[in-house]
Amino acid sequence: MRNLQQMKKGTQQGFTLIELMIVVAIIGILASIALPAYQGYIKKTKFSEVVLATASLKTQVELCALDTGGLLACGNGAAGRGYSINNVGASGKVASVTTAATGVIVATAETGNGLVKHF
Repeated sequence: MRNLQQMKKGTQQGFTLIELMIVVAIIGILASIALPAYQGYIKKTKFSEVVLATASLKTQVELCALDTGGLLACGNGAAGRGYSINNVGASGKVASVTTAATGVIVATAETGNGLVKHF
């Protein structure tokens, strides 16, 4: 009976300090790899809002270019021709979206959160 109790005590050992240190080191390595990748994804999702803000202007510039045969008349002043190509105000991560006289769309992200200023 005494041998059985001693055998049970011998098998009830926990983790050694070395094993716990190895687990902590592995978690640290995985976190150091995952954190920069996660931050990159966050920046991409924030900037996708800036890209999506140009969608309505892209359609208007495309229609204007198809109708007029060029981009020179497809700037902000094209509203008189039946196109609503106007500047888009600030919202969310977007500081502004403007259309140049040549039909070029310029989207500006708000600064201070790691986003690039111009697109």
